[in-house]
Amino acid sequence: MADARQSLRNIRITHFAFLGIPALLFFLLSTLHIKARAEPTFLPMVLAVLAVSEVGIATTLRGKLVHPAVEKLQRSPRDSAALEQWRRGNILSLVFALTVVLYGVVIRVMGFSWNIAAWFFVAGFFLLLWWTPRMEFSFSTSAPAPPPPIDTD
Repeated sequence: MADARQSLRNIRITHFAFLGIPALLFFLLSTLHIKARAEPTFLPMVLAVLAVSEVGIATTLRGKLVHPAVEKLQRSPRDSAALEQWRRGNILSLVFALTVVLYGVVIRVMGFSWNIAAWFFVAGFFLLLWWTPRMEFSFSTSAPAPPPPIDTD
């Protein structure tokens, strides 16, 4: 049980650090003088399609790693393999969300305006918030069982 609590604490610290990265990158890019691009190209659209496909991949991976691990941990809170799977799924989710932000960095460094790059920053940041690591079960194993449902027929 202490392993699960410690893992949750560690992954939340990691999550907090991941939340700070977009803000740090935004600040760093705002201090740089970047020459504006004269004509629009297809790069932002390609990166947008890539970002959308990565979100789909990340959602699928999250569904295959995190949700089954949580179900295993609900049945057996001391299952170290399930805990590792849960940890791995959360880290992968955070990494995929951060790559969306990094596409915004690439777009901005390539000379595109903040009007385009900001969409990637916002989308990546919201993904980081949406995929906040949680353990959807109680750590207490000595809690009483819930009462049976009341049949009103």
